[in-house]
Amino acid sequence: MVTAAPAHALTRDAGDAPGAGLTVFETLLLYVVVPCALFFGIAALVVGASAARSSRARAQADTARPVWFGGPEEAERALESATPTRSAGGTSGRW
Repeated sequence: MVTAAPAHALTRDAGDAPGAGLTVFETLLLYVVVPCALFFGIAALVVGASAARSSRARAQADTARPVWFGGPEEAERALESATPTRSAGGTSGRW
């Protein structure tokens, strides 16, 4: 029962001197407008820095030949000589 006693939070401490409360406008300004302004300001700096360097960061055309990892040495010839099957399996399998 001792832990259920009140915390005596209503009494002021010796050095406690609270100031005036914030208005609704000041609260919204402090907790909504300022964080949003910081977020959008940093985002603008990041996007602006990226846009300034965009001429160097262009994607090149894909000119590499496809690679069949783990496949036969002559992949193109193996694909030409392969015959399609009608058996079930893979993504069109019927279980």
